[in-house]
Amino acid sequence: MRKLLWMAGKKRFPQISYCVLANLTGATDHAGVIKGIRSGYDWLRVQDEKFLKYYEPVKSYLMELEEEQVLSVH
Repeated sequence: MRKLLWMAGKKRFPQISYCVLANLTGATDHAGVIKGIRSGYDWLRVQDEKFLKYYEPVKSYLMELEEEQVLSVH
């Protein structure tokens, strides 16, 4: 699921452009990446069953990225 790749990519490399993330997945529009990231977090917030099916296997990786960001801020 591209949304998860975009979410992880932006968390891990916040300086990377949305165009680069789009190119990694064959998308042609950076606006689609922005909307995809937002909708991914929306689906996560409402605990959408279909989204969680793909999120659960990579959940620990995304949580690890969040912990790294918190530690680097302090």
